[in-house]
Amino acid sequence: MLSTFKFRLNPFLLANLFTWAALITLNTTFYLFLSIRSKTWVGEIDAYFKGVLENIVLLVIFFFYRYRIDKFREKETSELIGKVFYVGFVSVALSLLWFIVITFLRSNFWGDNSTLLNSFYLWSMLLAVNFLTYSFFIFRILIFRQSPKYVVWVWNTFIYIFFASLIFNFFDFPFQSLPYLATLGILVAISLLFCVNMHWVAYLSTPAKLRNIGILVLISLFGAYFAYLIFYYYNKGIMLYDIGFSVYVVGLLAFVLIYATVAILVLLFNIPTTSVYKKKIEEILAFQQLTQSLQVGSSEQDIYQALLQNALQVTQADAGFLEIKADNQIIASAIEYSDARLVRNALKDKISDYEQIDNLMLLEEAMQGYGSVMIKTLYNKKKEVLGKIILLKVQEEGFNSEHQDLLDTFGKQASISIENYQLLGQVIEKEKLQQELDIAEKVQKSLLPKNLQFHESIEIFGFSESAKSVGGDYYDIFKVSPNRAYIVIGDVSGKGTSAAFNMAQMKGIFQSLAQLDMSPEYFLLYANQAVSQCFEKTSFITITLLLVDTEKKTLTMARAGHCPTLYYNAQTQTADYIQDKGLGLGIMRNKAYTKFIATTQMSYHTGDIIFLYTDGISEAKNPQEEEYGYERLKDFFAQNIHLPIDVLQTRLIESVREFSQGLPPYDDYTCVIMRFV
Repeated sequence: MLSTFKFRLNPFLLANLFTWAALITLNTTFYLFLSIRSKTWVGEIDAYFKGVLENIVLLVIFFFYRYRIDKFREKETSELIGKVFYVGFVSVALSLLWFIVITFLRSNFWGDNSTLLNSFYLWSMLLAVNFLTYSFFIFRILIFRQSPKYVVWVWNTFIYIFFASLIFNFFDFPFQSLPYLATLGILVAISLLFCVNMHWVAYLSTPAKLRNIGILVLISLFGAYFAYLIFYYYNKGIMLYDIGFSVYVVGLLAFVLIYATVAILVLLFNIPTTSVYKKKIEEILAFQQLTQSLQVGSSEQDIYQALLQNALQVTQADAGFLEIKADNQIIASAIEYSDARLVRNALKDKISDYEQIDNLMLLEEAMQGYGSVMIKTLYNKKKEVLGKIILLKVQEEGFNSEHQDLLDTFGKQASISIENYQLLGQVIEKEKLQQELDIAEKVQKSLLPKNLQFHESIEIFGFSESAKSVGGDYYDIFKVSPNRAYIVIGDVSGKGTSAAFNMAQMKGIFQSLAQLDMSPEYFLLYANQAVSQCFEKTSFITITLLLVDTEKKTLTMARAGHCPTLYYNAQTQTADYIQDKGLGLGIMRNKAYTKFIATTQMSYHTGDIIFLYTDGISEAKNPQEEEYGYERLKDFFAQNIHLPIDVLQTRLIESVREFSQGLPPYDDYTCVIMRFV
């Protein structure tokens, strides 16, 4: 109610009603005055005053609808045309209602009274201007849709000419005068120009076009009704004010009738093209669906089905199948798998170069009940064959060159989609692998002890740095008594998560065996049995095991296929490798393994150093494919033996990296350095 109340108090509307009421009152008063005076008296009303009142009414209505209709810009076309019909219907109905009233009054009370005719004329012209101005701005919205830039400039010029035509209302120009006809001619010409810009027609469906044709015919009849009133009463010559014959009003009428009539014709002639336009839209949507079919989580079969279904849709084929070269599979739609294989085999028999054809159309081939066949080969960016799309139609000559061109375009898009899917799979697989490597690296670091120190008479330091591909390097310490401990360094075969998993198992095995406090010889024997049972046959472990006794100051060493231990003797100031036999754990999985176990027992002295390491250090290579090697490692120790062991380790890694000359490490750098103090 509140919104309605505000609408009624709109200042534009109030001014409109006031001025029009003033015009009607002036007209009625004048005729009443004439009826009292003698028939020879002729009264005149100032044309300027009449023009002022008329222009105020026209401008109020113009600006009222100018701002009120702006909010309809986002409405659909059919809804906008429907609004014009509604306003026109109400305007004509009110005009006819007033005509019925005055006809009744003239027949029963007033007789042939010109005052009633003038009041009907003025009332009808008010309704006409209201209807025409409303239509004017609704059609403006349609004209501006999908319009080029010049249309805005032309429209503004059109408005200025309308405003200029209001000057004629201050003078009594006859209809046949040159200024009147020239101005009206310009308005008609511009109206015809706007009819060129009807892009909105193309977006309507066939039912919408037929419905709007009917509505526009009625709108044209409403306009024709008001045009009839204007010309009929103009020719009768009994109107005190020929307001309807204003250039402004006739120009509005001409614009509405011209645009509505041309719109009817354009809609009528565009009906046959609707199906073509709809088909093009479906093709575009099919391509859009094809690009959207590549979704994370979709299976490969889902992607192929989407490709095939879209191909069938855009070419209107009855059946088809997709032949994927990678795994020699066939994906069929609207045809049995067995029939698809028969069609493919028949095509191979008939076409000698079947594997090499790119785009082929067979229009008179009866294969498994199908009269037409179309084939498109799919390629990736490297021009490698991904597969083929084979489409089938029951009727002969069911495909044409347009279908062939369409399938060619679709095939290129399909090739991109298939290749993108495969690339996406590779990216996902790579990401999974990277995640596994990250997990493996975290597992590897968590398995390594943070502190190796177990007795005040020994300085011990461990270091491990992973290469890009996580290996199975491992070191650990197991304290079995206050003065005795096992120290182990090893290398598990394999890379990534498998190596990390094997490291975890190996740590568990060694920790269990350490609790039994056995000799290194038996330690390796039982460790080999456990590895043989727990690890895959392709997996093995190389280790060096030390049993340190700080009370007796002895070392018992056993090597299972690992790198030779470098020992520095402080008394002789020499560094040598301890070479003894040994076979990796898990290589020989029976009792004969005992023959390959050898232990070395020795006493150590203050200042002696033991260096345990993995092959990532000794086998590091430079660009010339030379290895760092045992001799270079031995020389490094001879030159840097005086350094603290943590600094010694740092300088060693720097030496290896300097030797590699920037090449990334192929294997992990792992070492354990011990100094007896």
